[in-house]
Amino acid sequence: MLRFRPMTASLLALILTACGDPTGLDRLTINVALSRNKMMSGDTTTVVVRFTNTGSDSMSLPLFCQNLFEVANADGEIVAGREPLSCIAIAVGPDRLGPLESIERRFLWAAQFRKQIGDTLMTGPLPPGTYQVYGKVEERRSAPIMLDLEPRVPPQ
Repeated sequence: MLRFRPMTASLLALILTACGDPTGLDRLTINVALSRNKMMSGDTTTVVVRFTNTGSDSMSLPLFCQNLFEVANADGEIVAGREPLSCIAIAVGPDRLGPLESIERRFLWAAQFRKQIGDTLMTGPLPPGTYQVYGKVEERRSAPIMLDLEPRVPPQ
């Protein structure tokens, strides 16, 4: 007969709760901002994603181990933000947001694409052009913010 110790049972319950489906995402507002909206290809910007609970009840928000922003090119194709993440298997529960509370996450991003092809991870700078950056959690996205990448001019 398999017996769980109280600590093991508590840890298992925490893991199962963290992996459960989020509820109440319809009460969630997502906003995204960039430290620089216009830059040269290969430069970096800070992507700031803010999540706000607009409801009157607390909510759980699963922000651990997922891409919280994605980037689309002019054709609407997602070129960054869907690549697989390497996560450490630790018991981290969802963030809790009380009524009208917000939480913010910041990411330094070098305007690069990452694409997994078989066992190979391809990376490189995005080509010059106009892109849309979205904040996201699960399948819910923010309104986009525009990013203009200009060509890098070689030194004369």
